Amino acid sequence: MGMTGQKRNEVTPVKDKAVIEAIARRDEQAVSAVIDKYSRLLLADCQRGAGEGRVRSGCGGIVADTFIYLWSTRKFDPEKGSLKSWLCIVGEKPRH
Repeated sequence: MGMTGQKRNEVTPVKDKAVIEAIARRDEQAVSAVIDKYSRLLLADCQRGAGEGRVRSGCGGIVADTFIYLWSTRKFDPEKGSLKSWLCIVGEKPRH
């Protein structure tokens, strides 16, 4: 059971502020819910940008790095925008 009290495989709405609070508490189910909800979007976004100098085969790594960044830094601020938008922006930034 994660932050919603439901099993991981059930479809649940992801509330940005609650997710970030759960991630700050190191709730692995919370980050798993974010990955389930947004990984396809981030992968598609990366692949669309592949024509702009990215290698399509590296998109899986970029998506993984985005979620690792969310987990490790917890810099998302729900007062400044949506988690979805933040993840897409972070996924576009190179981190070397």
